[in-house]
Order: sequence, then structure tokens, then C-alpha cells
Amino acid sequence: MAKVSRSFIKSCKKSTVQHGHGARWSTSLPVNPSLTPPSLSLQCSLRLHRSRPSLNPSGSCLSTPGTSSHGYLRSGPKITSVFGSVLKMDSTKKVTKKLAGTAANTAGWLTSVGNEHGQVLVSVLTAAEGHGLRPMAAGLMRRYREAGVAPPAIMYVDRDCCSPHAHGQSQVRAMFAEWNELQVRLDIWHFMRRFAAGVIISSTASSRLDSPDASFFELDPEDVSGPVSEKALDQMISRKELALHCRKRTRGVEETARRIKALIDEMDSEKGRDTLGVPLLDHERIQQVWKDQQRHTVCIQDPEGFPLYLKTGTLKKGGVELCCYRCACGSTSLESFHLHLNRFIPGTSASDAHFQAYLLEGLMRWNQDRMEEAVRGNSELRTYRSAEAMDRLSHKILRMPLDEE
Repeated sequence: MAKVSRSFIKSCKKSTVQHGHGARWSTSLPVNPSLTPPSLSLQCSLRLHRSRPSLNPSGSCLSTPGTSSHGYLRSGPKITSVFGSVLKMDSTKKVTKKLAGTAANTAGWLTSVGNEHGQVLVSVLTAAEGHGLRPMAAGLMRRYREAGVAPPAIMYVDRDCCSPHAHGQSQVRAMFAEWNELQVRLDIWHFMRRFAAGVIISSTASSRLDSPDASFFELDPEDVSGPVSEKALDQMISRKELALHCRKRTRGVEETARRIKALIDEMDSEKGRDTLGVPLLDHERIQQVWKDQQRHTVCIQDPEGFPLYLKTGTLKKGGVELCCYRCACGSTSLESFHLHLNRFIPGTSASDAHFQAYLLEGLMRWNQDRMEEAVRGNSELRTYRSAEAMDRLSHKILRMPLDEE
């Protein structure tokens, strides 16, 4: 059986002594009668039960006798005290394959909500993407309300950003109805990937469709002095340096739509053929994709009057002191988190209790590193494998524990 971290085992032993030797650990599963199978939520606490919870025929928990024990894990308060003014919501399904035992095949997607610093506020497991998230939304709104923190201003999503009807309301906006001034925006990368459905030859077409700077963004005039064209800047400065020192902004709905339409028309003409004369785009499909996605040009625009760039420090180059920025828009930070998520759980499978413990421990370390990056500009530890395995490796090589506390 896989091992949990040393601090988690110590806290479990301490709590067992306080509550009696007959106690046992189990996960807390919220009831969602409208969803079959029920959604499995990664709560930021475990509950101590003396008897098994009663189950109905569908397998969802009807009652879970016992007392809440938020103090058993140090990670609980650290995760539930994370807030943000720019939130991002994204889903992944790879990590759900590691659920084993009675919880196997009960979840198909893991949805996470992060903030502008890359920290994760909450992660939940659901049976389908986008369904069963109302309890998560209610919990987030309650967290902000009880802590007295101002609600977030923006939320970036990969779907359900707006309603297909003219005067309708999007599903995300309906879930967070308590936040009246919340602006829901579509992540530009996910918007861009939707055009891949009309591509026949991806080698050349994808390289044009995956470079959205010219169509979506323009450089902030405050960061570019003098009449210098963007083409000349690309030749003199690398994209990495531009992203670090120059802020960008969207071009507006009309200009964005005009540039995207011009790019599609160019690649859908004779110019959009390879050396053998094969078209890069399927004419009917790409026109239908553009017809369906044109309404989202409003959803990808920057919100008015809200700064999306954070100044992280300065860097001196050629005798000139340059500002370093970090962009808060988009859901790239959550994509990075989901990339490391699988490494939180060692091995190929874990039971529901160990699955939850490993994720809580990984979330705590991830948020701690993101906090250090936001304050100091870097973090010391950049591995997210099991802390127990790292501790054993430290003992073997350095002859000292990883955590000297």
C-alpha cells in the first residue's frame, strides 16, 4: 500500500489517541441527488468516524456520523485561506484514472479553480465536465463572504463563457450568481484551438493559427517608445523578452474579428495550399467554425479598467532598468498545475482516502511555492512528487531529513 507523508501520519496518530483506538478515517462525500453517479468532492478536511456511513442503493452517502476535524491536517487551513481577484477554472481527466478501490470509475473529471498568482483555491472531482459544480461554487462564495474578502472581478474559463441566446445567461455566471459584478472571460488559447476542427494539414496551418499575437493583441504604447513596428520588434527582441518586459492588450471586438476573418480568408484561398496543391483548410468546416465562434470575440477581450499585469521586479539590461511583468489573464497557470497533478500521487493507483491525502499535501506545497514566487520572485523546491519519497531520498544522499522541523 502506498505511504502518506510523515506529518500526515503523525497527525492521524495523535488524533486517534485523543478520540479513542476504535476510530477510523474515511472521506467525506457530498450528496448530489441530481447527479448520477454522485460527484466526489476533494474537501479540505477529513472526518473521523466511529461507524460506517449509511449508503443508499446508488452508493451516495446519506449520513456520515462523526465530528469535523479540520485541525488534523495542516494543509486544510492553508488551502481554504487562499483568495484572489482574478480566478481561472479549468478541468482535466488524467488524474482520475488513479482512483482505485470502491471509488474507481466514480469520477471522470477534476476541475480546479486558481487565482492570479497560480495558487489553487479548490479542486473537485465530478462524473462529467461542467456538471455537479454548483456545490463547489456555493462553497467558494461562502468562503469569500465569511472571510469578508471582496469578490473576484474576473473569471477565465475554457467553456460556458456566454449564452448562445441573445439575452441568456451563461452556466458559469449562473453558478456564481451571488457575485453580481463578476465578468466571465474565455481563455484565448482555448478559443484558438477550436479552429483546429477546420484544419486538413496541421503542419503549416497550425503554425499560423497558433500564433495569435497579430490578431488578438497589441503592445502597450507605454512600454514601446518611438515609431517601432511589431515586425521590427520581433526581429530585435525575442518573444520571451517581450512577454517579460512588455504588456499587451486586446485590440477590440471589431478589429479582432476583422483580423481573424482576414487570416481565415487568406488561408482558405490559393495562398493556403502546400507545394502539392493540397488545401490547408476545409472550406465548409472552417467557415462553420468561424460562424459559431464569432460571438466569442466579445468574451476574449480584456475587461475595461482592470489591470491584468502584476509588476514582479526590475531587470537591468544595457544600462537601462526594465520592469518585469506577469500577466494574470488566461488559464495557463492551471494548465501547469494539472501537468504536475499526476505527480502528487505516487504509483499508478490509490484508494479514496490516500488519493485525498496525497492531493491535499500536493496542493499545500504547490500553493506555498506560488506564494514564495509572488513575494520573492522564486521558490526553492520545485518538485511535486511524494514528500515521503523525497524525505527518504534526502536521508539516503544528504544523511538528513528534508524537513528539519
